[in-house]
Amino acid sequence: MLDAFGYVAPVVSIFFGVLGIGLFFHERYHFFKTSWCLASGYVVKSFVKERYNRLDQDTSTAFFYEPVVEYEFEVGQKKYKGENVYTGGKFRTTDKIGISRIVKKYPEKLRVDVYYKAGDPAVSCLEKKLHGSLYPFLYLGVVFFLVGICMLSYQMTS
Repeated sequence: MLDAFGYVAPVVSIFFGVLGIGLFFHERYHFFKTSWCLASGYVVKSFVKERYNRLDQDTSTAFFYEPVVEYEFEVGQKKYKGENVYTGGKFRTTDKIGISRIVKKYPEKLRVDVYYKAGDPAVSCLEKKLHGSLYPFLYLGVVFFLVGICMLSYQMTS
């Protein structure tokens, strides 16, 4: 027989699974729903920004890196500035080599194609793709969901 407490862990696991999967597909939906226009621009700044977070009271820290690629472009007669390499905004990661590759791809003064949201050029990016930092939401969401289902089925058969 299953008591009310036995449902807590599976339900919480399933909840986080659905949440993770939902966040991923929410971003995908907005990515594909958006109409993008194209403009010509150039890179103004390009470098790797290093940040650290203290993990505890000791000297333990975690280093994070983010690409800083600032560009300018013109729509109509108005100039705009952008900072997003990918759709979905800025991101950071512990992968310094990956971030360095992105920055090397966009050196200062490089002419670039800039994608901007139709009707709102303030929303722009250099590459029309989702950045990799969204995929852990999907992977962890699937794992949590499956673990929750397994726990629930085990509890119900016991």
